[in-house]
Amino acid sequence: MLKDCLKMLSERPANFEEAAGTAP
Repeated sequence: MLKDCLKMLSERPANFEEAAGTAP
């Protein structure tokens, strides 16, 4: 599970930044 999460972050860093920016 952790590896999958890291994989997603490495594949879509922009999406991660957007999610962090919209997070409360």
